[in-house]
Amino acid sequence: MKPRKTSKRIAGMVIGVITGILAMVFVNEMLYPENKSENKIKAEIKRITDELNNVTPLMVNENTRFDSIAIKPNNTLQYYYTVTNVYCDSVNIVNFESRYKPMLIQNIKSKDGLAFILNYKIYVIYQYRDKEGKVFSTIDIDPNVFN
Repeated sequence: MKPRKTSKRIAGMVIGVITGILAMVFVNEMLYPENKSENKIKAEIKRITDELNNVTPLMVNENTRFDSIAIKPNNTLQYYYTVTNVYCDSVNIVNFESRYKPMLIQNIKSKDGLAFILNYKIYVIYQYRDKEGKVFSTIDIDPNVFN
């Protein structure tokens, strides 16, 4: 049982550090708007995604692994997850997406470290794969949903 608690602590610490970094970036941009430029924002988001990718794969809970994050064209971030205990054919995709999309939206709205998604109107895509690596769900979150 100790290894599970240790991995949860490490995951919590990593997520806490990342959230702190994202919050600092957001506060810096709000306090010093003269430093704000599109290139600077892109560079900062690139740095953050690089840092996240350096700690992946990362189990976020007992069944879900955060695999990576990528910057896509048109102000888009794409998160890649694996649900380690399911096969693509056994997932009720409609139920999965109707359950998780509101949770993902609420997570973006409530986490200080994700405020940059709201402030910079970033389009977010969450892609979920099964234990064999097959994509079974892609949840898109348009920034207009937050208006």
